[in-house]
Amino acid sequence: MMGTWAAGVYGNDSALDWVGDLVDGIQKAVRSKIANFDENDGDWLLAAVDTMYIVCKNAGGTAPNLIEVLQWRKSYCLSWDMYNQERDVGKEYIAAQCKIIDETFARLAALSKSFLDQPKQ
Repeated sequence: MMGTWAAGVYGNDSALDWVGDLVDGIQKAVRSKIANFDENDGDWLLAAVDTMYIVCKNAGGTAPNLIEVLQWRKSYCLSWDMYNQERDVGKEYIAAQCKIIDETFARLAALSKSFLDQPKQ
């Protein structure tokens, strides 16, 4: 069968095309909201970044550009910090959530970097 090259869920072109479209859609959503960060978007943006990592890592999607991921992290953290200065949520929560934010973006950045480190064929 044309386009099928391995057994498995993602062993064919159709499945990987779908994964690519999914990752592209997530990236587009993140790009549109990260520039105009709003506290209402913060939770789903972080979930989108984590979902992108999971899909790229486990389903063969192409991770976004490393520089873009680092810019997303910077924008997200700046906006998140400003937002939390205005709220009384407690230092423990802020410290715990900052760790989660750092880990989430770091995973995606490491995956993006691994794409850069692969030898060209």
